[in-house]
Amino acid sequence: MGTDAAGTSEIGNLVYRPTEAIPDPPAIPSPAVEGDYRIVADTANLVYEVKLTSSQIYLVGDGCSAGWEPANGIAFTKVSPGIFTLTTDLLAGNLKFLETTAGWAPQWGTDASGTANSGNLVYRPDESVADPPSIPTPGAGTYTIDLNLATLKYTITAK
Repeated sequence: MGTDAAGTSEIGNLVYRPTEAIPDPPAIPSPAVEGDYRIVADTANLVYEVKLTSSQIYLVGDGCSAGWEPANGIAFTKVSPGIFTLTTDLLAGNLKFLETTAGWAPQWGTDASGTANSGNLVYRPDESVADPPSIPTPGAGTYTIDLNLATLKYTITAK
């Protein structure tokens, strides 16, 4: 797959090459700024979107010392692109993960299958999208929280 003449490094149409007999479509341009990107390729509608992601993730919620105030978010450690970890004390309650301490989006919650130990991450890119459900904590104690933004999974493990 590639793009058409209107495709940019941020958004565009996907162009499918069904056989070797068809010439390659133009390549999707690389972003000008080095960093970690979230790439969404919608192969059903043949469009793509490329967005620079934050190199930092923060923990908030009534299940941690930050409370529900984004400005108090607890910073995760970035292990590698899209992989973050944090060891911290948790309380009985709920959590969310934010890309910024300045507001509520972008953020991650979970879906109906999410538990206090693991689950799917559900992404909220901006204020126009409804909040995903909060992630429950396993209760009071010290835990390591691991996030994988590539697989959209989280785990919470007792320390």
